[in-house]
Amino acid sequence: MNLLTGNSDLKKLSIEKQEKFELFYQSHVNHKLLPIFADLSLLSIIVGVIFHISSLLQQNDEVIHPLIYVYCGLLFLLGIVHRAPIIRRAAPLMIYMIFLVISLFSYLDFLAAGGGLLPIFGVFFFLSSLGFITASIKHTLIILSTNFILLSAASALIYNADQWFSEILDIVTNWFVLMCMLIAPASALFSRWLYRNLYAMQFLFADRNELLQETFKALKSTEEQLIYQQKHQALNHMAKGLLHEIINPLNSSMQALGYIKSKNNGDPDVIEALDEAIMHQQRIADIVVDLRNYARPEGGLATEPFHLCTLVEKSIKFCHQELTAEGVDVQLHISNKHMIHCHPTSLTQVFVNLLLNACSALNHKSQSLDVNNVMPSTILVSSIKQSDSLKILIKDNGKGIESDDLKRLIEPFYTDNAAPDKLGLGLSICQTIMRHHGGSISIDSAPGEWTEIALIFPFQPSL
Repeated sequence: MNLLTGNSDLKKLSIEKQEKFELFYQSHVNHKLLPIFADLSLLSIIVGVIFHISSLLQQNDEVIHPLIYVYCGLLFLLGIVHRAPIIRRAAPLMIYMIFLVISLFSYLDFLAAGGGLLPIFGVFFFLSSLGFITASIKHTLIILSTNFILLSAASALIYNADQWFSEILDIVTNWFVLMCMLIAPASALFSRWLYRNLYAMQFLFADRNELLQETFKALKSTEEQLIYQQKHQALNHMAKGLLHEIINPLNSSMQALGYIKSKNNGDPDVIEALDEAIMHQQRIADIVVDLRNYARPEGGLATEPFHLCTLVEKSIKFCHQELTAEGVDVQLHISNKHMIHCHPTSLTQVFVNLLLNACSALNHKSQSLDVNNVMPSTILVSSIKQSDSLKILIKDNGKGIESDDLKRLIEPFYTDNAAPDKLGLGLSICQTIMRHHGGSISIDSAPGEWTEIALIFPFQPSL
């Protein structure tokens, strides 16, 4: 891509981008480039007039015509008017106004002198620059045609019918006038080509820079996804290791508990304690097995219909100690009729994880507030049956989550608690379990007020 190929490179772009370039080109040329050229034209003409007046003042025998001061004043007035944004944005309006002022006084001088080229020399000199300062063949031809009409009208007032045509012919065939009239349209074509190429280069560079930025964002997003997947792989490998390291001791301890239960003399308190210990041991074993199945396709999980209320109540029982210690009131608004095809152990793991997170958030909020300002700690669990889904909402009035943290919650091991005994919020595993069930998880929060997690399961007509 170079200066000479800007216009041709534009044709390789889509129609939408080509239209965008036309707006870009017109805006920059009409609102930036042409107003600057008009300022330069005014400045050069005013400087020329001032030098002319100065030279006349140095000649004592020369009389300065009052119209020269009027002419200079009008040019200054045009310069002031051109400061107005509405005039500057109407380019090339100022070029027409400059031409009218120059041609008016030039042709008045032409009439006073009885004809000749010298009085209108300045007009044709100005016309030679039209192409550069308008960059438009249309406006250039309009001004050239207007000048020819003025020349014809002024000549008709001076010369009789027999001389009129020959005098005009003499003027327009003069080498200087002819060159000025030829240079104007030629320079307009060249200027338009040059400016379009320059702005095409600027537009193409901006377009490619935007494309590079989008590519960089895509690469960064891909990199983050790869890191995210690597964390999942690391967690998966760790789960497999935990299975071998934990499951065998668990089986041994469960067998020992079963043996002790069988040898018990019938003490109901002991039996109840042993049953609870065996239940918790079994839950640990189930969780370890679920970790092994982590990130596997849904087909690897056996599902069965289960009462939603039973699952939630079982999860609350597992968290009873933590909830009681924090004084958390768990309120259930779940219909007994709501059932769901699921893997009960996995889904219980999700509820336990979310309840413990809510409990932790409530604890953090109570520690940061004065005792008198602490509101009752509440976790509300509700379910809503919709036409195409079943939505389970878990809402707490804890400390809430900042918007920046919401984006990172599903990362493995992520936590907002710096304590070394915390392995993370576990929402990454919850998300994967939900995905295995064909559902999804979403989180909404108001920092300092509440957090609500929605578990959405697809509609199951068999239930």
